[in-house]
Amino acid sequence: MANEPLRRFVQQDAEYAMRVLMSKSSTVEQRCAASVRTALEEGVQKGHIRPAMDLDALAYVIIRIGESFLYRDALTGEPPDVESAITAIRILLTHEKRSE
Repeated sequence: MANEPLRRFVQQDAEYAMRVLMSKSSTVEQRCAASVRTALEEGVQKGHIRPAMDLDALAYVIIRIGESFLYRDALTGEPPDVESAITAIRILLTHEKRSE
């Protein structure tokens, strides 16, 4: 939100920016996924989280939630809503696997 050059890039050509930032072939997307997965692994190892799903899938979901709310202005015309993204991600991380 605070990175003005990035915000300007998204505002000037939202369609191109979304391809650069959000496509699965994007190095931005790949690095974000790797970073989030590493953070999830650390959380699991420290016993802070017990995810209800595979860490790769969870990292992908977290990234998509973040992107959806951060770039909401470019995607839907609504203002960005980082707080809703944080709430949704907290819900994901506090849900634990059920014993079978």
